[in-house]
Parts: sequence; C-alpha cells; structure tokens
Amino acid sequence: MAKTELDFEGVKLNGLDNVLKALHPKAYEKAIVRTLNELGTTIKKEIVQDVRKTYNVKAGYLKKRLPEKKANSSNMVWRMYVPRSKPLNLMAFSGTKVTPNGLRFKELQGGKTHTIKKGFIGNGGKTAFVRISGTQMTDKTTKYSHSKKTGKRYKREKIRAAVGVSPSQMISEELSKRKMKEVEKKLPDTFKRNFDFYIGKIGK
Repeated sequence: MAKTELDFEGVKLNGLDNVLKALHPKAYEKAIVRTLNELGTTIKKEIVQDVRKTYNVKAGYLKKRLPEKKANSSNMVWRMYVPRSKPLNLMAFSGTKVTPNGLRFKELQGGKTHTIKKGFIGNGGKTAFVRISGTQMTDKTTKYSHSKKTGKRYKREKIRAAVGVSPSQMISEELSKRKMKEVEKKLPDTFKRNFDFYIGKIGK
C-alpha cells in the first residue's frame, strides 16, 4: 500500500513566532496539527480532482477508498494510503447501469462505453456483479431459480464482483509528488494563520 505523507519538517519560524512557541507550546502544537490536517485534506481533494480529469470515477467513491490518518499531538504527520491491489467495483464509475444488452459502464472520460452481457447490479444498488458462464450455484436454496416470464426453472450461475481499475493505477507516484510540492509551499502561511488563531484565543 503506497502512502503520501505531509509533515512540518523544514518549516522555519520568524523571531517572534519562536518566542511565542516557547511561551505557548500547546498553541504551537495545535497549530501544527491543524495545519497538517487542513493541507492534507487539500492534497487528497486535488489528487481526486486530477484523477477525474482522466477517469470517469465518482469523487465520493474514490475518496472513501483512499484512507487517511490524520496528524495528532503524538504523531505530527498526515498520511494518505493508496491501496495497490483493490480494483474498484464498476459502480464507482458514473453512469454504470443495466440495459437490455447487459451492464453498461465507462471508465475513461471521453472513452468508449463497454457492456458486460451477464452483468447486473445487486446489493441494493451498491455493487455490480457478473454471472460466470458454465458454472452453477452449489447451495441447494440458490442453485435454481424461476423465470418471471416463463415460470420455468433454470440453473443459477455463480457470480463475482464486476471490477475495473484500482486506485493505484489511477494515482501515479508523479501525481502524488507534484501535489505534495504544490501544497508544501502553503505550509508556512497556513501555519502562521493557524498559530495566530490559537495565540489569539489565549486568555479569552
């Protein structure tokens, strides 16, 4: 599982901030944590936006599959993890639906629309599946079903999840590094704003 990390190393404070840091270490600590989590959220958001320029993936679906570990007082590092071997279900892509010809989906923006003849949507509309030709369910209660049109009994084929590309295929190392560099430039000013906020709350 690849990860993207943001920490506070290398950020220099001016003379006054160094004095305030010594006088109010808790405010300094809170400002760092807030800054890392604020900018970490920005990194994740911008990576997803960049990915969606190429892939037809739903923003909310992709965000949920990029787990993050927020910074805190005992671990001042923000992290986002990119699963390497978990391809996304086809329901992750906008416009995935069942048509008379099968399950229709499109992975790439501006790309071709594909159809899986034995594909369908189940699990309350949350998951796309495909029936596996030449197989049959083994459980006695599910191995047969009846046609709603003809009433005839037929064998029920085994199913598997219908999946596409994985987050690691969408998010290149180059993209992660580029977004990290862009956001790191905002660290000093964002920290300054948050530090001033917590210093301003002292005594109130």
